[in-house]
Amino acid sequence: MRILWLQLQSIFKRSKLSSLMIACFICLNLFVLIAIIGLAYQAFSGVTFTEISKARLALLNESTRRGFDFITNVSGIAYSTVSNKQIVEKLEGPLQTKFEMVSNRREISDILHHSLVVNTGISSIEIYCVNYKCFTYQPAAPEYNGYYYLLFSIH
Repeated sequence: MRILWLQLQSIFKRSKLSSLMIACFICLNLFVLIAIIGLAYQAFSGVTFTEISKARLALLNESTRRGFDFITNVSGIAYSTVSNKQIVEKLEGPLQTKFEMVSNRREISDILHHSLVVNTGISSIEIYCVNYKCFTYQPAAPEYNGYYYLLFSIH
């Protein structure tokens, strides 16, 4: 080890130019190495950022599409329920005896249950009506005569 050190010292002592050349060579190699590392990092981080952004955008678009599809599905169920002649006739008909009200409510529940079985993502449909207020839950909004409210419970 000592011999190697002495040989290096003798090389450096021969000329100042050779030690300057070695220092420049080492600095140039370090500069090139740092430049290569910087460019590789910049290229890799740019590609990685672009791919992550594309993946997030695709996930966002997919979840947005599913949300719009679900809202469209719920709106379709609401429109079909509100426009169902059997349900409308039973809700808008004249006040009846309590037995007829209970039987009408059961028939409406059967129709709504069929809608639940056909459509996934909705766990319950509740209709709030002034005429049937003693058989259903009270609506959260103020009651208006002749109106009924359609609520969906989503799971």
